[in-house]
Amino acid sequence: MLDLAPPLLSVSPLDCEALDLLFGFDFAYRGNHNALLAEALGVGPALDRVAEVPGGRVINFEPSLTIALDEDCRVQVRVSTETRTNAFQVRTGEFVEEQMSVYVTARQYGSLEPQANYADTIDRLAQVAREVVDTCVTEQILKPLARTISLK
Repeated sequence: MLDLAPPLLSVSPLDCEALDLLFGFDFAYRGNHNALLAEALGVGPALDRVAEVPGGRVINFEPSLTIALDEDCRVQVRVSTETRTNAFQVRTGEFVEEQMSVYVTARQYGSLEPQANYADTIDRLAQVAREVVDTCVTEQILKPLARTISLK
């Protein structure tokens, strides 16, 4: 499909503003997604005391981090979370089972390199994203989330 798109759509490698590849991981959970994420991943030393304010309840916690993998910041990887719990649900205690997501997005900004094509570029982004998933996301995010959900 990536080999056919440029000629069929009259798109050249110079027309590319950004190319993204996204891996998504969904967890079904009935309850406060934000509190679950804070419990499974921790909020970090700078926010620990805020999360422990007496009587406080976590109503928004969606950590995200983007890093550049080259000097020009053209190739980036973002690890982010998306919860679907809202303040009304926390207030009423009425939760439905919904998906909580972890996303790993590899992105290249700007035109393709002179000898590159869309398929090769996506393959390179997939390799980068797989490496981040394998070396960082699985053990540090996915497994702790799965473990915390299974204990609930």
